[in-house]
Amino acid sequence: MISDNEIIKKIRKGDVRQFESLFRTFYVSLVRYASSFVKDHDTAEEIVQDVFYRIWAGRERINIKKSLSAYLFRAVRNSCLHLLEHRKVVEKHEK
Repeated sequence: MISDNEIIKKIRKGDVRQFESLFRTFYVSLVRYASSFVKDHDTAEEIVQDVFYRIWAGRERINIKKSLSAYLFRAVRNSCLHLLEHRKVVEKHEK
């Protein structure tokens, strides 16, 4: 089995297959996790896709010190919380 550091190195170098493998490995569980925050499957999918997009777009600068899994779940969590906060602000201004 390949280590997180090796996966990160390959993705930094633009290894599309490794990135796709990472996506397939974590996508379902990340969507499920995001759904627990946003309570909407489509929105959860958008959040997870956006997290993966940002990882790929910034792959050369990605700096993951610990677990890749922990990084992904934290990124999804932060994105969900950001969206929920944004919704609260919008709702407040609409009143």
